Amino acid sequence: MSELDLLEIIKKEIEKYEINKKKQNRIAILGEDELLKNEIKKCFEIDESSSKLLVVNLEIDELVTLSQGSYMNLKTQKIIEGILQGDEVYLVEEGMKWREYRSGPSKLIEKYLSYEEELKKYNVKILKKINCLEELKGEDKKEFFSKKLFTLRDAKEIHQKNKNIIIVDEKVFVTESALDYIKENNINLIKR
Repeated sequence: MSELDLLEIIKKEIEKYEINKKKQNRIAILGEDELLKNEIKKCFEIDESSSKLLVVNLEIDELVTLSQGSYMNLKTQKIIEGILQGDEVYLVEEGMKWREYRSGPSKLIEKYLSYEEELKKYNVKILKKINCLEELKGEDKKEFFSKKLFTLRDAKEIHQKNKNIIIVDEKVFVTESALDYIKENNINLIKR
């Protein structure tokens, strides 16, 4: 391989890196929350073609439809398409309409929570507004685990905290069920 060939390979790798970096700093936003949008604009370029999608408002009927893997309007269509394409899809917890009615019948609230759980199975992340920016920037996604046994329960608890990187000591025993859950939910397990 000549020096020119090597330089060409390095140049292409740098270009790929730059493209990926630009993609990471773009986000599509659905819904209206000007205060949140202004905060996000400080760190991200708003771009409808981004592979990150933040949904700031979601009506009850939209939640139900999405949990069934379907869509009813342009907004829910974009969300479903994002899920199917493997994009990062985030919902702002406080923007979900049903959450305005916390004093409703407990069975109804359980039903709405079950719809949210269905969305989580599609790798949709539900974020509190206050944690939105940190999560979108990729901060605070790591969890350090220090016990001797890592179980399915531990994996689920960490995943519910929206962590996608679990760091364990190499002496930690990880159960098969935990490994299966980690694989199914695209969580990175790092032994050190």
